[in-house]
Amino acid sequence: MIRKMLSKTAGYVSEALNCDVILLASVFNPCYRLSMINLWYPSHALYVQGSLEEKYQERKIAYESKLPKACTSAVEKKSDRKHHIVDEVNFFPAAAQGSSENELTVYISGRYKLPTSEASNCLTWWKDHCHKFPVVAMLARDYLASCATSASVERCFLAAADICGCD
Repeated sequence: MIRKMLSKTAGYVSEALNCDVILLASVFNPCYRLSMINLWYPSHALYVQGSLEEKYQERKIAYESKLPKACTSAVEKKSDRKHHIVDEVNFFPAAAQGSSENELTVYISGRYKLPTSEASNCLTWWKDHCHKFPVVAMLARDYLASCATSASVERCFLAAADICGCD
């Protein structure tokens, strides 16, 4: 009986690995990001990374097209007599260098972590961090809001509960 259960589980894992929505929803859980796929399913890592970057670029273009255009002012900045050399010194060069990373790279790097024990609280994490990752947060909302269950999986777990509950 255990072999039958393992083969059923392997079938479900295979089905999940062939479903882009499930793979990307796993990446958008801040506990796992790409790490889970890199560790447990390395054969799918490049595919998921490419798919993630493609979806990010598509959403970023759509997001930026909806942003209001910056108004260019006709008023020119007048030079001030009290202009000092100190005004042109960059006191934070590291901050300027770090800005070249896009938000997807920052998210995947795990700079803002959520412990694995908090995996079920990923929506709360996104609510708290959506301002840091506006484009990635929109993708996460779409993928984490998708239905990740099917009737066949539910029937399997119900049957397992009946079997395990028998004395």
